[in-house]
Amino acid sequence: MGANWVSQRTTTALIVTLLQIRALISVKTTAVTGVEGQTFDFRCEYPSSRQSYAKYFCRVDDKDSQNILITSRKTNGDDANGKYSIKDKGNTFTVTISDLTEDDSGTYWCGIDRFGFDTYNEIVLTVKKGELIHNNIKTFPHRNKQPMKETSYWSIVGGGYWVNQMEPGTAH
Repeated sequence: MGANWVSQRTTTALIVTLLQIRALISVKTTAVTGVEGQTFDFRCEYPSSRQSYAKYFCRVDDKDSQNILITSRKTNGDDANGKYSIKDKGNTFTVTISDLTEDDSGTYWCGIDRFGFDTYNEIVLTVKKGELIHNNIKTFPHRNKQPMKETSYWSIVGGGYWVNQMEPGTAH
């Protein structure tokens, strides 16, 4: 009887270890950086065999607990709750975080809710303060005495930028 008990215990330990190794191998971690005020999209891919499962996006705090921020509620569905939205299309679901702040920095999981162990990707988001820069570039009149162009560049360091410019022959 003692030998049988050791055998079952060893088998159970081996199975648990193999499942833990499988879970570690299947997790994909991505590190990304955003700028305060931006909207950020995360694309989470999954195999077609999991299209019928509900999807979720959660934040993982330092105590290894999960805070589910948004779910697809239904399979192949979309949902939004203000700051977060989720769109499930084909073999990809996209989660959007609106109006990033430094408090949004942290570790997130985009996962598939299924029986047994969930499948998920891990995202480590770092949000940095943006710095607004304004540059005015003016071009003086050419021989035809018309301004060539006036360009304003507004940019957020680390983010995107937009350009306002006047066409030749227009005055500001």
